[in-house]
Amino acid sequence: MRHFGLIGESLEHSFSKKYFSQKFKDSHIDAEYLNFELDSLSGIKSIMSSHKVEGFNVTIPYKEEILHYVDEVSQDVKAIGAANCIKISDSKWWAFNTDHFGFKVGLGDFVPQKAAILGSGGASRAVVYALQSLNSESIVVSRKPSGNQIGYDELNSGSYTFDLIVNCSPVGTYPDVSNSPAIKDELLKNASLVYDLVYNPPLSLFLNRAKTLGTKTVNGQAMLQAQAEKSCDIWNSELADL
Repeated sequence: MRHFGLIGESLEHSFSKKYFSQKFKDSHIDAEYLNFELDSLSGIKSIMSSHKVEGFNVTIPYKEEILHYVDEVSQDVKAIGAANCIKISDSKWWAFNTDHFGFKVGLGDFVPQKAAILGSGGASRAVVYALQSLNSESIVVSRKPSGNQIGYDELNSGSYTFDLIVNCSPVGTYPDVSNSPAIKDELLKNASLVYDLVYNPPLSLFLNRAKTLGTKTVNGQAMLQAQAEKSCDIWNSELADL
């Protein structure tokens, strides 16, 4: 039996284990997908080795820190500075990022001119990278802004307009369903699309606010499925083909 998995800090409500377990069953693949809830990445190499894991996904808060443990990184990981998919081959760890691919699948045919990216973690980096490939301008909004980022106070008090607003933070994820990113309604109303990477619940408070204002919304489900399929392709491909 082959072994794959997911590492993160809190995985109780994660989509991945159920999704991959069903995929392996439907595809008649003799494999299992394991959840590894970790307080730190200390000992991660021995954990994966002891379970004979061939590849694993990475979620909050380890998408950037995992890079300290890998041997090789793909070009997209170099550009993004975060990884969510690791392939283990010949005792080497290879880092990839499938989030940017999944994000564009969820975006569909819509190509924004200017986007507000809420959050500055690994998922945010992947979204910015995806938008750059579409020649779209983006501004990152953070609770602790640095560099070219702006804070929420500046976002809400300024004269900004965006045709795309993306929540890349975990705010609003189950069970914290009563919270929403601190962005004023006017910005949501004037956007063409509000995109929340949160998929549990399917309609977050953030998306419900935008929907009530008449703005088109999309959650993270399509992105999640697309990046999962891409991860599976990576695990089952030769490195020379990636």
